[in-house]
Amino acid sequence: MKRATNLLPLVDYQRIFQVAHGIIREVGKDTSKSCVFFSIAGAHLLNTHYGIGARPIVGAAFYKLDASDRVLAIADATQQFELSSREGFHCWVEADGWCLDFTSPLFPEMAKHSGYTGVRDRRMFQKPLSSMAEGLAALKSPGDFYLNSNMDLTRELLTKNIQRNDVKDLIGIAAHWYRKPPRKIESKMTIGNDLGRVMTLTLDAPQISGVW
Repeated sequence: MKRATNLLPLVDYQRIFQVAHGIIREVGKDTSKSCVFFSIAGAHLLNTHYGIGARPIVGAAFYKLDASDRVLAIADATQQFELSSREGFHCWVEADGWCLDFTSPLFPEMAKHSGYTGVRDRRMFQKPLSSMAEGLAALKSPGDFYLNSNMDLTRELLTKNIQRNDVKDLIGIAAHWYRKPPRKIESKMTIGNDLGRVMTLTLDAPQISGVW
């Protein structure tokens, strides 16, 4: 059987992004600064709904988004945006030799935070790790990427988040809400917390226009 071009079809990627976006936005977080949740949720859905062994990875990430001389660098500013720390990092998912960044449709907002204007494309980022550039200097064409993983920081941040009851609850909600395409998924989901607050989650994330 011929293998698909990507590990995850675009429509499935879009739906995972929508579910994570709908949850994190409703709980009052900035979606463009929530890479850890997007990655934990994405990895959990890949594991539970697809049987794909996926794991979140924390580190410094660098993406070439256009033909200019700019690069989207998500790292610690005090380290010249070259290394990661608790003060500056990114989180993505690795699975079966692939990198999936479930925050890539929010790259325009993430770039704007650092003064990098003009980025408008909302695309899926899913590439074989074997296609990663050897370093920053090798980022030449749009879609090129370089990831510098930090396993100590990965263990620290994932342990901290996974031990939180609220994060566990949100991941459980994501798994309950999600349906693999082409199955129909409810566009809204109502949940309540221990304080009696009722929230309505909505699948209204930005639409993805293509792939990197």
